[in-house]
Amino acid sequence: MEKILKELCECFGPPGFEEEVKKKIEDFLRNKNFEKIEDRFGNLIYHLKGEKPSLAFTAHIDEIGIVCTDADERGFLSCAPLGGVYPHLYTGHRVVFKNGIIGIFTGKDWKDSQTKDFSEIKIDIGTKKKEEALEKVPIGEPGVIYSSFVFQENKIISRNLDNRAGVSVLLDIMLENNNFERDIYFVFNTQEEIGLRGARVFSEYLEVEFVFTIDVSTSGDTYAEPKRAFEIGKGAGIRVMDRGTVFPQKLINYLENLAKENNIKVQRDAGSTGMTDAFYIQTARGGIPSIAITIPIRYTHSPSSFVLMDDLYEVKKLIKAVIKNPPK
Repeated sequence: MEKILKELCECFGPPGFEEEVKKKIEDFLRNKNFEKIEDRFGNLIYHLKGEKPSLAFTAHIDEIGIVCTDADERGFLSCAPLGGVYPHLYTGHRVVFKNGIIGIFTGKDWKDSQTKDFSEIKIDIGTKKKEEALEKVPIGEPGVIYSSFVFQENKIISRNLDNRAGVSVLLDIMLENNNFERDIYFVFNTQEEIGLRGARVFSEYLEVEFVFTIDVSTSGDTYAEPKRAFEIGKGAGIRVMDRGTVFPQKLINYLENLAKENNIKVQRDAGSTGMTDAFYIQTARGGIPSIAITIPIRYTHSPSSFVLMDDLYEVKKLIKAVIKNPPK
C-alpha cells in the first residue's frame, strides 16, 4: 500500500484538474477484470457484478489547491482557493502550477501568522512585470503546494493525504482480489473539496443498496485542533455525525459488531467540523443507507499532514469484512 500511496500523492489533482490522478488509477487497474465507467462529470467508477446486496465504496481523488486570478504591475500573482486552503499556513511555502512553474507564497507581511484572506496573498515567480507573469502563469492556471512525500517508520507525511490515503486503501483491496463474489462498485469521485460536487452527481444514478465513503478525519490528539475522542493509532473511524450528517444507528452498530467479530481496531468519530460525500449520498433518490469510514489524520489541508500506516490497514480490514459479510 505504501507504494500505491506514494505514487498517488505525487500526482497533481486539485478540484476540476484530476486527470493525472485518474490516469494513475487506470494504470494500476489496467489488467483487472472490472467494468470501467467514467461519467460526464469525471467520476471514475469500477464495477463487478455479483451477489446482492450491492455495495459501493467511494473515495474522492481531488486535493485542495489554488488558481491564478491576476498579476500586479510588479509581476506578483494573485490567486483564489480551490477548497479549504488556509493562507497563514501557506505563506513562505512553494507552490507548483500545472504547467510546472514554481513560485513562493508571500504577501504584505509573509511572517504574519494572522494572514487569513487571499486578498493579502501574492505568489512570487521571479517576474518583474504583469505581462511577463501572466505569460508564464495564465489566469485560470491551477496550482498546489509543492512538498515531498515522506515514509518514515509507520508514518506517512504528504500534502494531499486528504484523500489519497482513502484512495490507496481501495486500490490496495482491488489489486489483491480478482473476484469479490459481490455486486460491488468502487467510486473515485471528483471535486469533493469544493462542495462534494462529484458525489452529488453519481449518487443520483448509481443504484446500490449501501454506500461506504472512505475519507480522512482530523484527529483530536494534537495542540493544533480542538480536543476530541478521535486519535491516530486507534484504528478506523466509524463516523457517528458531523457538520452535515447524522449516520444511521443500525450501520454504526453493524460496523462495530463486525469489527469486534474480526478483531479490527475501530473508534467512533463524532464532532468533526467537516463533512464527507455521504452528505449528498445519504439523501439521494429518497435516501441511500450510507456511512463514512474515516482515517485519523493530523494537520489536514496543511503543507504537511500525516497518517499512520497501522490505521490504514485497520480501515482496509474493515472494508474487506464488509464485503465478506455485508449489512442486511
